[in-house]
Amino acid sequence: MSLPDFRARTLAANLELMKRSRLVPTQQQTYETPQDMARAIDLAIKHGSFYTQAAQDALTGLTILRDQLSAAAESPNGK
Repeated sequence: MSLPDFRARTLAANLELMKRSRLVPTQQQTYETPQDMARAIDLAIKHGSFYTQAAQDALTGLTILRDQLSAAAESPNGK
């Protein structure tokens, strides 16, 4: 294995890891049903350590849920 090949593969692996490690998803998720909202909350509660990727994704989902609920509360008649 040559050094340039190693560097290219390392760079590609690092870029892929960076994309998967984003705290905020590139496409914002919406929750269609109350069950989807409950699942997002459950994911956040089930993880004791917020250093894992799954826990960070759950917190992101909970943040989106919070924003959606506050927007619904501010609109007339909650719609």
